[in-house]
Amino acid sequence: VRAAIAAVLFGFASDLSPLPRLNESDYENVPNAQVLMQKVKKEWATAKVDHVQQFRLVGISAMCSLVATGPECCLQIAFGEGYSCKNLDFRSMLESILQPFASTADGLVDKVVAACETHGLDTSMFGGKGCDTQSRGHIVQIFVRRSLVDRLCYPARPYGEIDEQRLPFASYMAGDRSFSIGQARLLARPRYF
Repeated sequence: VRAAIAAVLFGFASDLSPLPRLNESDYENVPNAQVLMQKVKKEWATAKVDHVQQFRLVGISAMCSLVATGPECCLQIAFGEGYSCKNLDFRSMLESILQPFASTADGLVDKVVAACETHGLDTSMFGGKGCDTQSRGHIVQIFVRRSLVDRLCYPARPYGEIDEQRLPFASYMAGDRSFSIGQARLLARPRYF
């Protein structure tokens, strides 16, 4: 959705790259994965990191492989059934994403929802129509340059807890091992996409 918005507003080449986040200003206090890990350890230690609003502004919960089976989420199942946090007001989130780029986001949100419905996407969480098909899942595959892994990512357990055993993460990912189990958190700074 963000790549499509950026394509309309800024001419972003959305057919060539995903754009998981739009606002670079959200990264002023979380410029890299090291700062993000400090926040996880000190400020969010008792919370499910994936549910912390500041994390949601800047981060993405990810699996280390397209064929990963866990922990917590198996991509093959999530692709077919869908997988989402349910305690969010998705329409308000979309409005807040669009607000800096339009004087009023209301009409623009309705247009985005209508465009998604036209292409058969489930927009029920945004106040639109449900999906006719039983396959509600979507997967975005993002590749991170090896030189950026430790700047943008950290190894994680379910809900965002740091997996210290896989640090430094770039070395772990460069190793000869299976990635069928393992999560990561990705700092989705627009400047790197």
